[in-house]
Amino acid sequence: ASTADFKSFKTKNEYIHTLPHESRWTDRISCIHLANGEKCAVVFSIDVDAESPYLWRNQTDTRNVLGEIEQRRFGPRQGISNILSLLEKHGIHASFYVPAIVASTYPGLLPRLLKANHEVAYHGYLHERLDSISNDTSIEFLSRTH
Repeated sequence: ASTADFKSFKTKNEYIHTLPHESRWTDRISCIHLANGEKCAVVFSIDVDAESPYLWRNQTDTRNVLGEIEQRRFGPRQGISNILSLLEKHGIHASFYVPAIVASTYPGLLPRLLKANHEVAYHGYLHERLDSISNDTSIEFLSRTH
């Protein structure tokens, strides 16, 4: 898409008129006032999943798929360094979502992210899908993160 495909909205009312005329949409819109007259806000959200999705999906599969595991380990081993350097170069802070198993497997990861003043958030224990586990299991996984 080209920049001509995107509309620039200056007010809440101009934005509301582009949405379907249903109160469920228009009632939830609020104006955001940015500092220094800025017109745009950007959020950088980075998932540091490493091998956790593989471990969650393959809990009963005893085969070791080395290729997939090694690909997923690239992120914490080297990818994070590249991302952190780029963010620092541009003075950007980001939110990093990290499964607990990744934090425990790579113990230097969270301190490094926090030292660089980034936000770190819980991303499950094994990157599990919440619709596939009970509330009790979810609470147990969360308690393991301390």
